[in-house]
Amino acid sequence: MADTQTGNRTAWAFLEGLQSLPKVEMTCRTALKAWAVTPGNTSTTRLSDCKSSLTDTIYSLDLLSSTHKSRRSELIDSYAQALAQGFLDHTNINFWRKLLWDALKRDWEGQGTLYQLQTALTRLTADVEEWRDLKKPGALLVHRLKDCGLWETLKYT
Repeated sequence: MADTQTGNRTAWAFLEGLQSLPKVEMTCRTALKAWAVTPGNTSTTRLSDCKSSLTDTIYSLDLLSSTHKSRRSELIDSYAQALAQGFLDHTNINFWRKLLWDALKRDWEGQGTLYQLQTALTRLTADVEEWRDLKKPGALLVHRLKDCGLWETLKYT
């Protein structure tokens, strides 16, 4: 009730924000769905740069599958940079790019790899917060992906 009184985080406010933006690749319906099911702080509507934090980046990975192919490479690059920055792993940007491309390709085949990757990245975020002196979060992620069998799935894309 408080949200509707203040005008924050209502579907109507979100759609009005969409209309004020320049033409975007997503339909309003897809954008509204992403807004409604994505946890995190989404009080400001920004479709062109929806990654205000590492958590927002992880939760919005599913947008990759609905991105037009003309923008896909650019979006994967920005997601890879955000993940590398968020996990303090700037030297391995190509690892993050390849991981995202492979997950996206397998997701198109109906294997749900983007969701599985989101889950693994969410757990990695918690590990980084709890384990302050973790030096290679990417290596821990690969280890976990191998343990659950997802690494082999992604490897043979």
